[in-house]
Amino acid sequence: MSSSSSTSTLVLLFFLFISSSHAFNITKILEDHSEFSSFNDLLSKTKLADQINKRETITVLAVDNGAVSYLSGLSEDDAKNTLSLHVVLDYYDTKKLERLNNKSTILTTLFQASGEASGQKQGFINATVLSSGDVAFGPAAPDSTLNSNLIKSVASQPYNVSVLQVSSVIGSSNSTAPSYAPMRSPKKAPAPKHGAEAPVHDESPSDAPSEEKSPSDAPTPSPMDSSPPEPGAPTDNSPPSPDDAKEGSASGAAPGAAIFGSSSVVILMVLWPLLLLMV
Repeated sequence: MSSSSSTSTLVLLFFLFISSSHAFNITKILEDHSEFSSFNDLLSKTKLADQINKRETITVLAVDNGAVSYLSGLSEDDAKNTLSLHVVLDYYDTKKLERLNNKSTILTTLFQASGEASGQKQGFINATVLSSGDVAFGPAAPDSTLNSNLIKSVASQPYNVSVLQVSSVIGSSNSTAPSYAPMRSPKKAPAPKHGAEAPVHDESPSDAPSEEKSPSDAPTPSPMDSSPPEPGAPTDNSPPSPDDAKEGSASGAAPGAAIFGSSSVVILMVLWPLLLLMV
């Protein structure tokens, strides 16, 4: 009785071990979400679903039917390699990603475990918390950028499987998936050679001195000129007085009149004695 009971216990433990090793089925999980039907079909077609189900801890970054259509233009091998970048060999839910220690981490994917990744960091992806608080993913290969954002959690069985929706297919450096090189800074202009003469600029008309004086350069009248006339003083507009007219006529006589007056005096002096004799 003791031996049979021990055997039954061992068989029970074996089945419990088998069931715990296959605690989830990615195909069945995604079947409950029709928006990922194309992604689910590709996982089955490329046999990636079988590899996922053999793992005890996994994270699947799923893309919806609209975004996954990008893979239709790739060969079967490239599509499989690109899809395997969406399978992370660790458990990550939204809270764990949003609390990354250094705001960025490199994640190992099923592509790295497959042995097909030959280039530098081809089998890894970069997960980074942006300044906006969003989580972005991208290939960890050189000259790649973060081209896919975390949208939401689809399903999870803590510490076994987590399915997260991302906005677009994560590019791979060995496929035609989109990758963007960083912007380069513009080249600096070459410095002028030593001893080179500086260019001489023609003097523009605005820089040439002007001969005309501006109103500010014109002489301003002194306070004496601008003071009001004293009472009783003749103004330029007032009519001249009779005395002023006489003075003006005498002072304004022509030079010929002065000469004529002096000659008359001489003649009078000559004729005066003759007149006295006649009288």
